[in-house]
Formats: sequence, structure tokens, C-alpha cells
Amino acid sequence: MNKEVSALYASNIPDIAEDFGTITLRVGRILTETEVAQVGGCLGYALRVYVAGEDLGEPEGVAYRDGQTVIRYWYDSTKAQRSDPDPQHAFQVAATFIFEGTPVRRSNKAGPLTAGTRLIDGIGPVALAFSVDEDPEPTPPAADALPDPSELLAAHQAMLDAQTRYAQAVAAFRGQA
Repeated sequence: MNKEVSALYASNIPDIAEDFGTITLRVGRILTETEVAQVGGCLGYALRVYVAGEDLGEPEGVAYRDGQTVIRYWYDSTKAQRSDPDPQHAFQVAATFIFEGTPVRRSNKAGPLTAGTRLIDGIGPVALAFSVDEDPEPTPPAADALPDPSELLAAHQAMLDAQTRYAQAVAAFRGQA
């Protein structure tokens, strides 16, 4: 039997309720823009197969904190077209896809010379933590209102005048004035 066996990698997948509106994925390293797209593609592929709901769109947000990448997606799981959606299993499969890539194609149905390739490559073993309907990080408070433009111009002119006086004082000190 020539069956591909996936290695087990560490991932944190809590109990997932069937109805959720957001997915947050914490990846244990800083990802490139390409890797963020690969992660989204792998997650979307698994959700399409095991939940059969709407397509996973672009990330709602990507943040880099403490050597991690935090990716947040909007996803309405109530639009599942299966009578028995299994988001828990979808996230387990998504973790494997993120590590290894989507399944190896066995035929050339996707085009010439596609047999033996993957639709989406994985990013390799990395710590993953999935969560759903997690409150996003609080946004920083709004900045104070900008000053009147005339105040900015006056402050700019005062700075230029101070720089001129400073340059003259340095030149006088050095005996160049």
C-alpha cells in the first residue's frame, strides 16, 4: 500500500462550536506576505471540504506581535451547505495542510504536468493556535484633532528661525562669523 502518511505537528485547536463568525489564527513566527496567503489558502481549502460553506476571503487583519503572526478572518459558518459540518475536523486538517500543503494531485485534471504537485504548498512545521469569535485586540484611542494649519506654519517658521540662530551661534563660537 502506497499511502501518504502525515506527520503529527503541534497545534492548538480548542473545541469549536458549529456557529462562528470569525477565525483567528496565531502562527509561531513572523510570516512573509506569501506565507500569509498560503496559510489562508490551506485554511480555506479545509473549510471548503469539511464545512462546505462560503469561501474564506482575504484576511480582515494581519498583525505581528512578539515573534508571532496573528491572522483574523471573517467567516460565517452558518452558511454551511453540509447537513453535518465538522469545523473541528476542518481545523485539524487545515493545520496539516498549513504544515505540509494541500493534498498531492494524483492526476493531470488541473492541467498538464500537475500530477504529483500541490495546489498550495505548506509553510513547514510551526506552532499554530486557532480560535473562533475571539474579540480583536483593542484599537488605540483616536488621535487628538490636528491643530489649525496656521499654527503649524507659525511653529515651522519658529523652528527655522531657531535653527538659523543656532547655526550662527556655532559659527561665531568657531570664529567663522
